[in-house]
Amino acid sequence: MSDNGILKKAKEAKSKYIEIENNILEMWKNELDHIIGEKEEDNKKGNAKQIKENAIITYGKEVSNYVVKDAKNKEIQADKDVKWQIFYADDENIYLIANSYVKNTALPYAIEKNEDGTISVTDKLPNKVIGEDSQCPYGAEYKANFVQVVNSYSGMDRILSNNIYEKSLKNMNKKYFEMFPDGIVPNAKKKYSNNKVVAYMQDIEAWKIYKDNKGYANYAIGGPTLEMLYESYIQTHPKVKDKLKYTVTGENTDVNSEGATGSGYAGYLLSVDGGTTWQKWTDSFATDTNRLYVADDPQHQKAYAYWVSSPSAVHNENIMAVYYYGRVRHHYYDGKTVAFRPVVCLSSKVVLELNEKTGKYEINEFWLCENEKGWIKWI
Repeated sequence: MSDNGILKKAKEAKSKYIEIENNILEMWKNELDHIIGEKEEDNKKGNAKQIKENAIITYGKEVSNYVVKDAKNKEIQADKDVKWQIFYADDENIYLIANSYVKNTALPYAIEKNEDGTISVTDKLPNKVIGEDSQCPYGAEYKANFVQVVNSYSGMDRILSNNIYEKSLKNMNKKYFEMFPDGIVPNAKKKYSNNKVVAYMQDIEAWKIYKDNKGYANYAIGGPTLEMLYESYIQTHPKVKDKLKYTVTGENTDVNSEGATGSGYAGYLLSVDGGTTWQKWTDSFATDTNRLYVADDPQHQKAYAYWVSSPSAVHNENIMAVYYYGRVRHHYYDGKTVAFRPVVCLSSKVVLELNEKTGKYEINEFWLCENEKGWIKWI
């Protein structure tokens, strides 16, 4: 074979090699585009685990088609004027929170289940409505406290003994129940009014007025717990994960396993330095700009704060609250400037999908999440 023939064959081989290489590159490019496309599509819809994994993007987004049910019989009508935001997610459930304070006329009576299974509704237990405050011009419609609850509520024993509350009251105040498994401070020298208040806020029989008609919600409660609040904030602000801490102390002045000295009352203390020091309050959410951790009431015309369903270690009559400027602190149960932001726990089967036109999420009625392996159609 001549030199020209060898060169010709070499050029043809090189050309063929380049063609094959380009085909392989094109194939991998198409596969990569497909994977990226699927990933982008998955980011537009999500079960609880996926919503949690993308918390920085998803938390705070409105869920536009969650609608509370219409009242029946003697039920109080839930506030339909509030919007619902993605607040928190664990590996099973997505939790929504009212974007602002609900009206105090839309707070539930205490509901008691009788031994025969019937339900009794007392007319004495809507939270006491407080008069107008000059600095909260519309506050008379929203502010409410627990005076009536402390005086009359008797559902605490039912809640503590009912297994249905393992995932709400007990799991959401996990550190408290690790110290007090029965939910009651043993040998307490004083009556713990804040325990009764927290039980009322977590009473899913009472707060079911904030469930929907379509069965998307597992249950509703009167407000987030401190642990849920902090875990949500850490997921959206990962830089503070090692700094923002909470702990529980007993009814003494002993130092607990996390180095916090008790104040003489059982409840939560806070830290912003990883547990080096423990405080009664912190300005944890002062930099929150998306109005998720503070209510959407920037001029604080409705209320100064919202109730958090966890007891404070400051006093047996104090529970936690979040103020309009981002401070998390204790507040007496008879406070005159505080309101409610209920929380809804969605079914583990719920899938949220982003509406790109509105920028809001919707509960997708076409998809049902069976497990983390993938999506199946709603049959």
